[in-house]
Amino acid sequence: MKRGSGRSSLRGGSERASLIARLIPWFDSYVELYTVDPVRIERALKNYSGTDLDQIWKSVRGDVEQLVDLPGKSHEIEKYAKRSSRARVLSMIIGVFTFAALIIYLLFQTQIKSLGGQDIIIIIPAVMIALLYGFFMLTILSTRALNKAMRSFYDQHSGELSKQKLHMRDATQQLIDRLSREIYSHGFEPTRFKFQLFHSNYKNIEVVGRSGGKFVSTIKPRAQAQRKIEK
Repeated sequence: MKRGSGRSSLRGGSERASLIARLIPWFDSYVELYTVDPVRIERALKNYSGTDLDQIWKSVRGDVEQLVDLPGKSHEIEKYAKRSSRARVLSMIIGVFTFAALIIYLLFQTQIKSLGGQDIIIIIPAVMIALLYGFFMLTILSTRALNKAMRSFYDQHSGELSKQKLHMRDATQQLIDRLSREIYSHGFEPTRFKFQLFHSNYKNIEVVGRSGGKFVSTIKPRAQAQRKIEK
């Protein structure tokens, strides 16, 4: 019984540590004003209602809502958002149309060839590929334009959001501290739980690399943390 209980505790501790390692970069992204859909956080914490992790999230949910909702007050952002939305819808419609055309083309390839000759066999696939590529690129470019406008907007309003950013930074540090406790209370290796941060000046972390401008980090090894305390 005790062995089973110990295995269950380790499994639960591992799941909790993995969850915290996912939450940390999401929270830190708000400090950098790269907003994550709050629904992702709500879903991740679905089975942790009433826990300390849920309490940390609730303590900053109001700040997150302000960060996420603020760009919606900008007419320029709204314009880019509509363009991006239209591009995605058009891409989906063209994708469905192209798929249907491809099925028809494969079913009636012989008849189409007899009507249009050999050239039509090459032209039809070329047109379908061109359509798909064109609308795929339109979606990418419109999304990039929206993201660029969002970054510019947040840069302009960064000073107005200093309080919310500070709250998110404090919440991120709380998550880091809880991950540290979870790791060392169960004897896990810190390298099992890596996370990426925009900022490297949190306490109790060790940067182990860089990826896409972010700091790949782990919880600081216990011996190293203890030496720092003793000094």
